[in-house]
Amino acid sequence: MKTICNLFQICLLGTGLLAVSAQAAAWNTNYSMSTARAYHTATLLPNGKVLVAGGQNSGGVVNSAELFDPATGKWTSTGAMTTSRCLHTATLLPNGKVLVAGGATQTGFSSVTASAEIYDPATGAWTQTGTMVTARGYHVAVLLANGKVLVAGGVINNSQAVTNASEIYDPATGAWTPTNAMTSPRVGFAGVLLPNGNVLVAGGQAVINTAIASAEYFDSTTDVWTATGSLSTPRAEFKMTMLNDGEVLASGGWGYLPDPTSTELYNTAGGGWTLTTGSLNTARYAHTATLLQNGKVLAAGGHNNDNSGGISSAELYDPSSETWANTAVLNTARYQFTSTLLPSGIVLVAGGRSGGSYLSSSELYIPDNWVGVAITNITPGMLVSNSMFNVKGTASASAALANVYYFLNNADWNTAAGTTNWSVQLALIPGTNAVAVYAVDSSGNSSVTNCVSFEFVVTNRLLIQTYGFGTISPNYSNAWLNIGQNYSITSAPASGFIFTNWVISTNWIGGAIVTGTNLQFMMASNLTILAKYAETSSPTNTITAPTNNQHMTNALAYVTGTVRDIWGVSNAWCQLNGGAWNLVTTTNGYTNWSATFTLVFGTNTINAYAMNLGGNYSLTNTVSIVSSNTFNLQLDFTNSQPLKTNGLIFNLQLSAGLNGHIQVSSNLMSWTTLTNFIGTNSTLIFRDPAATNFSRRFYRAVIP
Repeated sequence: MKTICNLFQICLLGTGLLAVSAQAAAWNTNYSMSTARAYHTATLLPNGKVLVAGGQNSGGVVNSAELFDPATGKWTSTGAMTTSRCLHTATLLPNGKVLVAGGATQTGFSSVTASAEIYDPATGAWTQTGTMVTARGYHVAVLLANGKVLVAGGVINNSQAVTNASEIYDPATGAWTPTNAMTSPRVGFAGVLLPNGNVLVAGGQAVINTAIASAEYFDSTTDVWTATGSLSTPRAEFKMTMLNDGEVLASGGWGYLPDPTSTELYNTAGGGWTLTTGSLNTARYAHTATLLQNGKVLAAGGHNNDNSGGISSAELYDPSSETWANTAVLNTARYQFTSTLLPSGIVLVAGGRSGGSYLSSSELYIPDNWVGVAITNITPGMLVSNSMFNVKGTASASAALANVYYFLNNADWNTAAGTTNWSVQLALIPGTNAVAVYAVDSSGNSSVTNCVSFEFVVTNRLLIQTYGFGTISPNYSNAWLNIGQNYSITSAPASGFIFTNWVISTNWIGGAIVTGTNLQFMMASNLTILAKYAETSSPTNTITAPTNNQHMTNALAYVTGTVRDIWGVSNAWCQLNGGAWNLVTTTNGYTNWSATFTLVFGTNTINAYAMNLGGNYSLTNTVSIVSSNTFNLQLDFTNSQPLKTNGLIFNLQLSAGLNGHIQVSSNLMSWTTLTNFIGTNSTLIFRDPAATNFSRRFYRAVIP
């Protein structure tokens, strides 16, 4: 059974497979591009598709772009570049977008551009970015280990002057910054990123039509170019390929006649070139040299002095023997085309020239004994919500397929159901799951391992409350979030409030206190979050009646007032003449309140204050009022006579405006109401008919 030392170093993006039918290596004719083109670029995108952009054809320089989908084998148009260009560079950035820079905007280098633009695979659109310091075409661009892009050399104007200028693009700012120049001007040269992070460039032309052999490297830590060992022979329009062992293979090109068939290796540690044991079977330049998954290099197409219209032959370099061997022949001879290794191990070539014609055709190179496998219903990072998930895919091979094997999350390998179309039911774990597959043909040849990581998400509703006034962004309250996933929210207090802290709890029980307006949290079951704000403003309390210094003729004062606050009112209190503080009465949350006080004769002082929900107190509001009335509860006999059988008649002197009742008792403990009165008169006359039935009788006037 196949073993894997480090899954994530060899896993490839899952893409569909085209059907193949040859056991030996072969080129299959594929769908054609919508636009014929040469001198274009081809970039493998993170989603497994290939972006082809720009180039030149019989109609001139083009700005169109199109995508190749390995799952269908078809080309589709995508957004056009903002500028027509050929002999430009295209660099895949760490964020998955593509930087296109420079190039010729008219045929024959009559005009070159300094413009650059970014392609976003998510939208299929191009956006202009910073302009290069130096307009150039047919230059080299290399992605550095720090994520920036180094651009060097090229033709700089319509006189075809060659430059040694270099500059660096920073994706974070979209700006270009000049850096140190190369030791030699170069155009039509090659460059690769070395394992130590330096950039090696070699060959090319220092002046048009004169090939050179010198080489140099760019130190990305010092931004300095340093000469290194020269090629054994001058080469222009050749290819350099980074091998798996860290050496660099130089192949093809033109220089001294006849065109060289020799190939050579650059040793990074020693800084020198050595000729390989074997040479190319066919001299070629303007060809492609692609590192295959088995470590061999495929050199295809191109042209030479004997075949200026193009070459159809292809050959393989074996690093173990340092020899070249012929392989399947292209269906169409071509040069100035592109070659892209697909995740399946198949090689896509597209466009180019053949004789005097520009090509729209594309072909697929199927290596001998090739086996491929793909996962078709999962994309990297996809979210699934079912714990049991049916993974599906396809497999193909030059020979008959034997089995497809899979594992989930580094468990044991198992056999999938089916081969050409296979499937497997998987029990997922919450969070990240990685499924890996490979296929084996009847001769025991294996595909590369193809894996996709995706997420099984368990969701739960998040509850967020606020104490005080403020906003939460984004507002995840009542949202279903993925358990185990990290989220971030920010609190902004409303006017009159300050943020104090978060309380993170489960079902509002207990909780951890976290300060700072930005909260990072991991979603969990029954998670509850409270955002607390402290009110910095105080409520405003006003006594609306009676007014200050008002004169009153009645002995009772009905006091009213209002409280205003941006949040809410907790309580309000009133006080008469420095006595006890009493809660006021309200029916609408203290928007309006009232209280009743019994006044003393003369000046009376009423104080009131309120407290809001934040615990802040208002200022004490004070009014003074003057009362000219007191209670007169004097009971007098109407006539000074002995008791009679029909009771007694009394006089009650009282203040005008007072309402109440007369109560009677025979023991000063139990009182009953004898009659009610309305203080419309200053003297009230009433009779107690039962007075003669008791040995003693007590009376009182009561004001409620």
